[in-house]
Amino acid sequence: MCGLTGVIFGQKKRTKKDYKEIKQIFTSMFIFSEQRGHHASGLATLDTEGKTTLYKIPLPPTRMTTVSGFNRVLDTLSNKTTLLIGHSRWKTVGTEFNNNNNQPLISGNILGTHNGTIQNASKLFKQYQFKRLAEVDSEILFRMADASLQDGVINTQTYKNYLSECQGNLSCVFASKTDPECVYLFKGDKPLFLYYNARLQVIIYSSNEKYIQDSIEDSEGWVPLKMGEKRMYQTCFSDFQNVISDTFTYQQNKPITAFVNKSKPQRSLFADF
Repeated sequence: MCGLTGVIFGQKKRTKKDYKEIKQIFTSMFIFSEQRGHHASGLATLDTEGKTTLYKIPLPPTRMTTVSGFNRVLDTLSNKTTLLIGHSRWKTVGTEFNNNNNQPLISGNILGTHNGTIQNASKLFKQYQFKRLAEVDSEILFRMADASLQDGVINTQTYKNYLSECQGNLSCVFASKTDPECVYLFKGDKPLFLYYNARLQVIIYSSNEKYIQDSIEDSEGWVPLKMGEKRMYQTCFSDFQNVISDTFTYQQNKPITAFVNKSKPQRSLFADF
Protein backbone atom coordinates (compact mmCIF):
# COMPACT_ATOMS: atom_id res chain seq x y z
CA MET A 1 0.00 0.00 0.00
CA CYS A 2 1.34 3.40 -1.02
CA GLY A 3 -0.11 6.88 -1.40
CA LEU A 4 -0.39 8.84 -4.64
CA THR A 5 -0.81 12.61 -4.38
CA GLY A 6 -0.62 15.23 -7.09
CA VAL A 7 -1.74 18.25 -9.04
CA ILE A 8 -2.24 18.33 -12.82
CA PHE A 9 -2.14 21.81 -14.31
CA GLY A 10 -4.00 23.33 -17.23
CA GLN A 11 -2.71 26.40 -19.04
CA LYS A 12 -3.52 29.51 -17.00
CA LYS A 13 -1.85 32.62 -15.64
CA ARG A 14 -2.05 32.16 -11.90
CA THR A 15 -1.39 34.63 -9.12
CA LYS A 16 0.91 34.16 -6.14
CA LYS A 17 -2.25 33.68 -4.08
CA ASP A 18 -3.33 30.86 -6.40
CA TYR A 19 -0.01 29.09 -6.02
CA LYS A 20 -0.07 29.52 -2.25
CA GLU A 21 -3.48 27.84 -2.20
CA ILE A 22 -2.32 25.00 -4.45
CA LYS A 23 0.80 24.42 -2.34
CA GLN A 24 -1.24 24.31 0.87
CA ILE A 25 -3.68 21.80 -0.58
CA PHE A 26 -0.93 19.57 -1.96
CA THR A 27 1.03 19.67 1.30
CA SER A 28 -2.06 18.77 3.31
CA MET A 29 -2.91 15.81 1.04
CA PHE A 30 0.73 14.74 1.10
CA ILE A 31 0.82 14.70 4.91
CA PHE A 32 -2.45 12.77 5.10
CA SER A 33 -0.99 10.20 2.69
CA GLU A 34 1.47 9.10 5.38
CA GLN A 35 -1.30 6.78 6.56
CA ARG A 36 -0.67 4.79 3.36
CA GLY A 37 3.13 4.76 3.57
CA HIS A 38 5.71 6.08 6.02
CA HIS A 39 8.99 4.44 4.99
CA ALA A 40 9.87 7.04 2.33
CA SER A 41 8.33 9.95 0.48
CA GLY A 42 9.03 12.15 -2.51
CA LEU A 43 7.74 14.79 -4.90
CA ALA A 44 8.64 16.21 -8.28
CA THR A 45 7.55 18.81 -10.80
CA LEU A 46 7.53 18.79 -14.59
CA ASP A 47 7.24 21.83 -16.86
CA THR A 48 6.44 22.51 -20.51
CA GLU A 49 10.12 22.43 -21.44
CA GLY A 50 10.52 18.92 -20.02
CA LYS A 51 12.47 20.08 -16.97
CA THR A 52 12.00 18.05 -13.80
CA THR A 53 12.81 18.91 -10.20
CA LEU A 54 12.83 15.86 -7.92
CA TYR A 55 13.34 15.33 -4.21
CA LYS A 56 12.83 12.08 -2.29
CA ILE A 57 14.11 10.78 1.00
CA PRO A 58 13.63 7.80 3.38
CA LEU A 59 11.42 9.84 5.72
CA PRO A 60 7.63 9.94 6.21
CA PRO A 61 5.73 12.90 4.70
CA THR A 62 5.26 14.64 8.06
CA ARG A 63 9.03 14.89 8.43
CA MET A 64 9.81 15.47 4.77
CA THR A 65 7.62 18.59 4.69
CA THR A 66 9.89 20.16 7.31
CA VAL A 67 13.11 19.85 5.30
CA SER A 68 14.30 22.41 2.77
CA GLY A 69 14.21 20.04 -0.21
CA PHE A 70 10.43 19.81 -0.03
CA ASN A 71 9.91 23.55 -0.35
CA ARG A 72 12.60 23.84 -3.03
CA VAL A 73 10.47 21.64 -5.26
CA LEU A 74 7.27 23.53 -4.50
CA ASP A 75 9.03 26.83 -5.21
CA THR A 76 9.57 25.72 -8.82
CA LEU A 77 5.81 25.92 -9.52
CA SER A 78 5.08 28.41 -12.29
CA ASN A 79 2.73 28.99 -15.20
CA LYS A 80 4.87 26.49 -17.14
CA THR A 81 4.32 23.65 -14.65
CA THR A 82 2.28 20.75 -16.00
CA LEU A 83 2.53 18.28 -13.11
CA LEU A 84 3.27 18.18 -9.40
CA ILE A 85 3.56 14.55 -8.38
CA GLY A 86 3.97 13.04 -4.91
CA HIS A 87 4.33 9.61 -3.32
CA SER A 88 4.38 8.09 0.16
CA ARG A 89 5.94 4.64 0.22
CA TRP A 90 5.05 1.56 2.19
CA LYS A 91 8.15 -0.58 1.75
CA THR A 92 7.78 -4.05 0.25
CA VAL A 93 10.68 -5.02 -2.02
CA GLY A 94 13.84 -2.90 -1.91
CA THR A 95 15.32 -0.91 0.94
CA GLU A 96 14.16 2.68 1.31
CA PHE A 97 17.79 3.69 1.97
CA ASN A 98 18.52 3.19 -1.70
CA ASN A 99 16.76 6.23 -3.16
CA ASN A 100 16.37 4.45 -6.52
CA ASN A 101 13.67 2.41 -4.80
CA ASN A 102 11.72 5.46 -3.66
CA GLN A 103 9.23 7.36 -5.75
CA PRO A 104 8.60 9.37 -7.88
CA LEU A 105 10.70 7.37 -10.32
CA ILE A 106 12.44 8.71 -13.40
CA SER A 107 12.85 5.85 -15.86
CA GLY A 108 14.36 7.04 -19.11
CA ASN A 109 12.13 9.96 -20.10
CA ILE A 110 9.24 8.97 -17.81
CA LEU A 111 8.39 10.59 -14.48
CA GLY A 112 5.85 8.54 -12.55
CA THR A 113 4.38 7.07 -9.38
CA HIS A 114 2.64 3.74 -8.80
CA ASN A 115 0.48 2.20 -6.09
CA GLY A 116 0.28 -1.58 -6.18
CA THR A 117 2.47 -4.58 -6.96
CA ILE A 118 3.57 -5.99 -10.31
CA GLN A 119 4.24 -9.59 -9.36
CA ASN A 120 5.98 -10.61 -12.59
CA ALA A 121 8.16 -7.48 -12.92
CA SER A 122 11.46 -9.38 -12.83
CA LYS A 123 10.29 -11.73 -15.56
CA LEU A 124 9.22 -8.80 -17.74
CA PHE A 125 12.52 -6.97 -17.22
CA LYS A 126 14.35 -10.07 -18.51
CA GLN A 127 11.87 -10.66 -21.33
CA TYR A 128 12.26 -7.16 -22.76
CA GLN A 129 15.83 -6.55 -21.58
CA PHE A 130 14.89 -3.20 -20.09
CA LYS A 131 17.46 -1.25 -18.11
CA ARG A 132 16.83 -1.59 -14.37
CA LEU A 133 18.07 0.81 -11.70
CA ALA A 134 15.83 -0.14 -8.77
CA GLU A 135 14.72 -3.26 -6.95
CA VAL A 136 11.09 -2.10 -6.84
CA ASP A 137 8.59 -3.63 -9.25
CA SER A 138 7.05 -0.23 -10.04
CA GLU A 139 9.92 0.60 -12.37
CA ILE A 140 8.65 -1.87 -14.98
CA LEU A 141 5.55 0.27 -15.63
CA PHE A 142 7.63 3.31 -16.49
CA ARG A 143 10.23 1.39 -18.52
CA MET A 144 7.29 0.11 -20.56
CA ALA A 145 6.02 3.67 -20.98
CA ASP A 146 9.47 4.79 -22.08
CA ALA A 147 9.60 1.93 -24.59
CA SER A 148 6.21 3.07 -25.92
CA LEU A 149 7.52 6.48 -27.01
CA GLN A 150 7.29 7.11 -30.74
CA ASP A 151 8.74 10.42 -31.92
CA GLY A 152 8.69 11.54 -28.30
CA VAL A 153 4.99 10.78 -27.77
CA ILE A 154 3.62 7.77 -25.91
CA ASN A 155 1.76 5.37 -28.18
CA THR A 156 -1.03 4.37 -25.82
CA GLN A 157 -1.91 1.20 -27.72
CA THR A 158 1.70 0.01 -27.46
CA TYR A 159 1.67 0.79 -23.75
CA LYS A 160 -1.65 -1.03 -23.25
CA ASN A 161 -0.17 -4.06 -24.98
CA TYR A 162 2.68 -4.02 -22.46
CA LEU A 163 0.24 -3.60 -19.55
CA SER A 164 -1.73 -6.65 -20.65
CA GLU A 165 1.31 -8.74 -19.68
CA CYS A 166 1.57 -7.30 -16.16
CA GLN A 167 0.30 -9.42 -13.29
CA GLY A 168 -0.72 -7.79 -10.01
CA ASN A 169 -2.40 -4.56 -8.93
CA LEU A 170 -2.00 -0.99 -10.03
CA SER A 171 -3.00 2.59 -10.32
CA CYS A 172 -0.35 4.97 -11.65
CA VAL A 173 0.28 8.49 -12.87
CA PHE A 174 3.07 9.50 -15.23
CA ALA A 175 4.27 11.88 -17.93
CA SER A 176 7.15 12.02 -20.37
CA LYS A 177 9.82 14.70 -20.44
CA THR A 178 9.63 14.50 -24.25
CA ASP A 179 5.90 15.34 -24.25
CA PRO A 180 5.46 17.18 -20.96
CA GLU A 181 2.06 18.71 -21.68
CA CYS A 182 0.39 15.26 -21.55
CA VAL A 183 -0.28 13.53 -18.22
CA TYR A 184 -1.51 9.93 -18.05
CA LEU A 185 -3.60 8.43 -15.26
CA PHE A 186 -4.22 4.69 -15.19
CA LYS A 187 -6.86 3.64 -12.65
CA GLY A 188 -6.74 -0.09 -12.06
CA ASP A 189 -7.94 -1.87 -8.92
CA LYS A 190 -6.11 0.49 -6.57
CA PRO A 191 -7.90 3.64 -5.36
CA LEU A 192 -7.46 6.94 -7.16
CA PHE A 193 -9.73 9.97 -6.68
CA LEU A 194 -9.79 13.21 -8.68
CA TYR A 195 -11.25 16.68 -8.08
CA TYR A 196 -11.33 19.53 -10.60
CA ASN A 197 -11.25 23.29 -9.98
CA ALA A 198 -12.11 25.60 -12.90
CA ARG A 199 -10.97 28.72 -11.02
CA LEU A 200 -7.47 27.34 -10.51
CA GLN A 201 -7.57 25.20 -13.68
CA VAL A 202 -6.14 22.15 -11.92
CA ILE A 203 -7.02 18.56 -11.18
CA ILE A 204 -5.88 17.21 -7.83
CA TYR A 205 -5.70 13.50 -7.06
CA SER A 206 -5.12 11.20 -4.12
CA SER A 207 -5.36 7.54 -3.16
CA ASN A 208 -7.94 8.46 -0.53
CA GLU A 209 -10.89 10.77 -1.18
CA LYS A 210 -11.03 11.94 2.42
CA TYR A 211 -7.47 13.29 2.13
CA ILE A 212 -8.76 15.54 -0.66
CA GLN A 213 -11.94 16.55 1.12
CA ASP A 214 -10.11 17.45 4.33
CA SER A 215 -7.51 19.44 2.36
CA ILE A 216 -9.97 21.60 0.38
CA GLU A 217 -12.27 22.59 3.27
CA ASP A 218 -11.24 26.26 3.01
CA SER A 219 -11.04 26.33 -0.79
CA GLU A 220 -13.92 26.96 -3.20
CA GLY A 221 -14.99 25.52 -6.52
CA TRP A 222 -13.98 21.86 -6.29
CA VAL A 223 -15.91 19.19 -8.20
CA PRO A 224 -15.30 15.43 -7.84
CA LEU A 225 -14.58 13.59 -11.08
CA LYS A 226 -15.77 10.02 -11.46
CA MET A 227 -12.98 7.73 -12.63
CA GLY A 228 -13.88 4.23 -13.81
CA GLU A 229 -11.83 1.15 -12.97
CA LYS A 230 -9.39 -0.09 -15.62
CA ARG A 231 -9.58 3.18 -17.49
CA MET A 232 -6.86 5.44 -18.82
CA TYR A 233 -7.20 9.23 -18.87
CA GLN A 234 -4.92 11.58 -20.74
CA THR A 235 -4.95 15.32 -20.06
CA CYS A 236 -3.38 18.09 -22.11
CA PHE A 237 -1.96 21.28 -20.61
CA SER A 238 -3.09 23.55 -23.46
CA ASP A 239 -6.50 21.90 -23.99
CA PHE A 240 -7.21 20.91 -20.43
CA GLN A 241 -10.90 19.99 -20.46
CA ASN A 242 -10.67 17.73 -23.50
CA VAL A 243 -9.71 14.49 -21.83
CA ILE A 244 -8.92 11.35 -23.80
CA SER A 245 -10.36 8.26 -22.13
CA ASP A 246 -9.90 4.61 -22.97
CA THR A 247 -9.97 1.18 -21.35
CA PHE A 248 -6.97 -1.01 -20.58
CA THR A 249 -6.39 -4.37 -18.98
CA TYR A 250 -3.78 -6.32 -17.04
CA GLN A 251 -3.60 -9.67 -15.27
CA GLN A 252 -5.19 -8.72 -11.99
CA ASN A 253 -3.87 -10.54 -8.92
CA LYS A 254 -3.45 -13.90 -10.66
CA PRO A 255 -2.64 -15.04 -14.22
CA ILE A 256 -5.63 -14.73 -16.52
CA THR A 257 -6.04 -14.58 -20.27
CA ALA A 258 -4.97 -11.09 -21.27
CA PHE A 259 -7.38 -9.05 -23.34
CA VAL A 260 -6.31 -5.96 -25.21
CA ASN A 261 -9.20 -3.56 -25.82
CA LYS A 262 -9.06 -2.31 -29.38
CA SER A 263 -11.75 0.36 -29.11
CA LYS A 264 -10.76 3.83 -30.21
CA PRO A 265 -10.22 6.40 -27.45
CA GLN A 266 -12.87 9.09 -27.27
CA ARG A 267 -12.50 12.76 -26.51
CA SER A 268 -14.87 14.31 -24.00
CA LEU A 269 -15.39 17.29 -21.71
CA PHE A 270 -14.93 15.31 -18.49
CA ALA A 271 -17.89 13.17 -19.58
CA ASP A 272 -16.23 9.90 -18.58
CA PHE A 273 -15.26 11.15 -15.16
